[in-house]
Amino acid sequence: MSRLLIKVRKVRWQKALPSFVAPGDITADCLMDLNVTENSMSVWELTENDANLKRVLTALAANREFAASIDYLIFDAQIPARLALKLRHNPGNTPDKGANEAWHRDLVEISGRKLAGLASDVFHRSEPPKRCSEKDIVKMLKEAVERNEIDRSKLNDKLLREIQSGPLSLPVRVRRMLRHLLLKIQKAWH
Repeated sequence: MSRLLIKVRKVRWQKALPSFVAPGDITADCLMDLNVTENSMSVWELTENDANLKRVLTALAANREFAASIDYLIFDAQIPARLALKLRHNPGNTPDKGANEAWHRDLVEISGRKLAGLASDVFHRSEPPKRCSEKDIVKMLKEAVERNEIDRSKLNDKLLREIQSGPLSLPVRVRRMLRHLLLKIQKAWH
């Protein structure tokens, strides 16, 4: 049985639904995690017994500006197949070339109705979302760099410094997040 992984925000996929959501329905927030571009969506195929899970999560983390926990969902590849969605091999765009070529896929020919069906089926038929902690992400990234699975030259400088020095303390992380938020606000005003 083939399984697929997508990166999500765990809070959007909680099984406890607000009272306004009818039985069998889902919150619209789930759709926010199904990032579709040109009617296709990036997914990762997991190998038997999820043997490549850490490598896939590490590849996803290597694309970030800084280390942070990753929330993800794993679901049966038959869910998109039942919706007539095609799974196409398409190398990913992370600093891990091996993972990109081996396990990255795109779900293609996604219509609005199919996207809503995918979100609903994944919500109701998959296991709850999981989280890989920032501490584990930093450790996995460091090990992947040491094994030359990740191209150091493609890592963000901030992320590379974090990998070399370890996870940031909470006050440093809060200051960085506030600085990032202020930059976004400044851009919005201009």
